[in-house]
Amino acid sequence: MKKYIIYIILTVIFLSTKAQDDKQNQYDVNFNTSQGDAVYPGGNDSMMTYIWTNLNYPEEAHKNGIDGTVQISFDVNFDGKLKNFQKLSNIGYGLEDELIRVVETMPIWIPATINNIKVKQQFLLSFPISKYNQK
Repeated sequence: MKKYIIYIILTVIFLSTKAQDDKQNQYDVNFNTSQGDAVYPGGNDSMMTYIWTNLNYPEEAHKNGIDGTVQISFDVNFDGKLKNFQKLSNIGYGLEDELIRVVETMPIWIPATINNIKVKQQFLLSFPISKYNQK
């Protein structure tokens, strides 16, 4: 009799565990996604060339021999337009403002995508500026 009761208890435990596994499996989700970052038309090399070509080294920065890495951020909207510019570095002497001015004049970007849906993405740009490599 004891063996029969133990067998019933083990069977109930096994069946309840199996039922929980089946319930969990009905909620399994596949999280595979395809994602592409926002990109300047022509890629990063073209973007850097555009910036170097259009950047005017501020006179005040030139007088003071200022150089460094200027950092800004901006959003690339789902339509490829650039918005919400922010200064992340604080070199001053008009360097951040000049980089923002140039980036604002860029052509429309190729927006970021998630599962082939265009989405907004924040872009961080670090750009080295030196009085020795200005046009």
